[in-house]
Amino acid sequence: MNQTNKNTILHRHLGLPEEGNYCFDRTTTKWDEVKDRLMTHPREAVIRDVHKGDLPLKIALENWTSPIPADVVYAFIQAYPDSCNIWMFNYACSLYHTSVACVEVFLNFDPKLLLKIDRFGSSPLHAAAGFANTDVAKLLIDRYPQSLNLRD
Repeated sequence: MNQTNKNTILHRHLGLPEEGNYCFDRTTTKWDEVKDRLMTHPREAVIRDVHKGDLPLKIALENWTSPIPADVVYAFIQAYPDSCNIWMFNYACSLYHTSVACVEVFLNFDPKLLLKIDRFGSSPLHAAAGFANTDVAKLLIDRYPQSLNLRD
């Protein structure tokens, strides 16, 4: 959890308030400012928000009104490489608004994500298909056809 009880400037660029309740204004997401902030203050990529304790990348992925661009996903992973993990990847794949380009950013950082199963027993294909992200599911099948034979 964030020890300061205030959200960072990065959080505010993502539409979160400085403090208080979790009134999330997705319409105010400033992707250019987010990317610039990650380049100048990469440590903010690891600071969880004060309300729910989510990492900024997860918050950014949740934005369906203005989906995260692939170059911003790249900036997040550059700033905090440990965020490129099976949990975050499956989460991204499960969101209907996540673009194929964003998924490819994850795979460029760690191609073995295709082969991994999360702690709940789900593969990336299961995550994508379970939430009807058909474009991402097609990409995952194209990249790893054997995933069709995996059991969850």
